[in-house]
Amino acid sequence: MEYDFNCARTAMHVVQNNLIVMINEGADDIELGQMQKEILSKMESTNIRGVLVDVSRLRVIDSVIFSILSDTTKMVSLLGGKAILFGFQAGAASSLVDLGVDLSGIDTAATMDDGIDRLHPIDDISPIEEEESKDTNDDESEFGDVAGKSEYDD
Repeated sequence: MEYDFNCARTAMHVVQNNLIVMINEGADDIELGQMQKEILSKMESTNIRGVLVDVSRLRVIDSVIFSILSDTTKMVSLLGGKAILFGFQAGAASSLVDLGVDLSGIDTAATMDDGIDRLHPIDDISPIEEEESKDTNDDESEFGDVAGKSEYDD
């Protein structure tokens, strides 16, 4: 099930109990404060446990904007969820380091796919999926060392 929520400079989509938040270029601290409230509201009123925040459209992130993003990730954590910021541009990463902001406790990813992998690690496989995986691996092992070799291999 997918839901869409839109702020002036942000867009939110719920996909598989994860909230995907896209911040558009030019978002200011007031708009990000509203985004923060909406994220927390969605966490309280739905079954959302993962929040992925796309910051790729922000060329520069100042200390005020980063503080809002950082506080949002901490609030999500206090509500039992996990928030990941992804898509930092080189200029934004550089400006944050130059400003000397505290990056501890902030989970980041290069892409949305990387962020989803962090929210749902491979070891979260259910016992049924694990058993199916073993069955598939058993079928492959029937062929022993021959699997993957062609008639031209020595």
